[in-house]
Amino acid sequence: MITPVTSQVSKALDATHKLIAGYQNQNPRWSDKQHYRPVVDKLEELAISILAATSSRPLLHTEETTARFNMTPGTSLATAVNASVQYLRDEASGILAKGSLNQHLSDNVVFAMDRVKALHGSLIYAIRAEARSDLSTLAEISPSELIEAADMLAERAHQKKASALKDEAR
Repeated sequence: MITPVTSQVSKALDATHKLIAGYQNQNPRWSDKQHYRPVVDKLEELAISILAATSSRPLLHTEETTARFNMTPGTSLATAVNASVQYLRDEASGILAKGSLNQHLSDNVVFAMDRVKALHGSLIYAIRAEARSDLSTLAEISPSELIEAADMLAERAHQKKASALKDEAR
């Protein structure tokens, strides 16, 4: 099922991206006691946003003209969402219910971050796959339409580069 990227999915994806970047930039290991809950909360937020986007779709086929992803059963995204939901309902719920997270261990938070990265990566891949499909369609349009689309893409890429350079200067 092709599903549009909703504002909720976009916000959850951005928040998850920031969490992953913070985790990768953190020199000391994250502890289960301090970091496990926020990590599983972000995993839950991303999983719920994806599920909400798929359930808010009309049942009749409509042509999408926005960023989208494929949530068809059997895709890597559907598999990652199912694994995340199962982990959150079973393992994470049990760990949080016990309340026995250790300040000096990080096994649980590392495992949860792996789940976050897997779901985040699967969603990014699914969005990119649909964008690639759109780009391949551009081969069938007129040269002026291709140039217009390429101009928009180049402008966005330039904005991204300028923003990254600004962030590095800070």
